[in-house]
Amino acid sequence: MKNYDKIKKENYTLANLIEILQILRAPDGCPWDRAQTHTSVIGNLIEECYEVVDAIECNSDDKLQEELGDVLMQVAFHVVLAEERKAFVMQDVINTLCNKLIYRHSFVFGEDSANSAYEALEFWEKNKKIEKGQIKLQDTLSDLPKAFPALLRTEKAIKRINKAEIKFVEQKDIFAALHKQLESIQNGEDSSDSIGKLFILSTMLANQLHISAEEATRQTINNLINKLIYSDIQEENMHEIELKWEGKEK
Repeated sequence: MKNYDKIKKENYTLANLIEILQILRAPDGCPWDRAQTHTSVIGNLIEECYEVVDAIECNSDDKLQEELGDVLMQVAFHVVLAEERKAFVMQDVINTLCNKLIYRHSFVFGEDSANSAYEALEFWEKNKKIEKGQIKLQDTLSDLPKAFPALLRTEKAIKRINKAEIKFVEQKDIFAALHKQLESIQNGEDSSDSIGKLFILSTMLANQLHISAEEATRQTINNLINKLIYSDIQEENMHEIELKWEGKEK
């Protein structure tokens, strides 16, 4: 079999993974792999990360092992693409990561001291800002990836604003603003803008209540989906769906 004998091993290394991907990208390799770019496989990387989360929540070691391998493959694939452009190699990625871990853990590898998880995180964030030259709030907000899910990006932005000790609105003001946006929707005004503001205001409220808006939403939609999956509700019976969602079913 072509290429099989020279690559087949009982135990593979990270270097072997890179070699396999290089073979797939070769002129006589896989047409699909050869056609890919950094951009074209963005969705694959995101999907594999979500599948790792699912494996963790399913408490399945076998599934977690497999899905972590898929994420590692995505990392290695991007490295191979970068090698072809002579941008960087896997060793560069590893060096950058190790240097980051050592620098940001100044309380382990340096003179700082952290006696709790909270203190450790504070040092990590402080060292990250120094490393990236983030002096002003605008610097930290600009560093938020635009590819984040909107709710997660909102949550992180609000936390960074709070850390900058900018006075934020009180809960009563948030409730008033929520009512105002709901009224705007009822009055037929710009629904898209109002819905967006509703999500942001809800995330601000969640932050004040020390609740993760992302996690709360994920858990709630999971509960709703599970209730609908294991029920005989017809699609048109929205009243029953609402009762089940609120846990009021008979």
